Amino acid sequence: MEINVKRSMANSQRQRLAHTIGALGAALAYMVLLHRVSSIPGKVESPGAVEFVYLTLTPTMQNLLHIPAFAVLAVLFSHALPKTAGWAVATLLITAGYGAYDEWFQLGVPGRYGSLTDWVLDLLGALFGVALYRYLSARTQKSCG
Repeated sequence: MEINVKRSMANSQRQRLAHTIGALGAALAYMVLLHRVSSIPGKVESPGAVEFVYLTLTPTMQNLLHIPAFAVLAVLFSHALPKTAGWAVATLLITAGYGAYDEWFQLGVPGRYGSLTDWVLDLLGALFGVALYRYLSARTQKSCG
């Protein structure tokens, strides 16, 4: 009986580790996607599909897209991080840090610029993402419990 309990605990730990690695992988892959979009110059001679869609948006729409883009990043990190006391703060710090890096990076992309306004929109998205994750988690726990 004791051996089965130990095996069950080991399997549970492996499953949690695999889940965490997969969730972190999804968050990191999404960061790569955001970086790709941030790398699009302000003017492109022959745009691909991503560039075409992005370049047809007005500057206001491009700015507002920071909110859902960083909300998704916050949801992904919220899902990936262990639910210790500071997981929400850690998610906000990671997302805000990436947003600051992203704005700094754009300073070197021709035709693009980094701005404090965009970073604030990133933070709003991160806050929305954490709030959405908390809401969905509470709702899921309520329906399962």
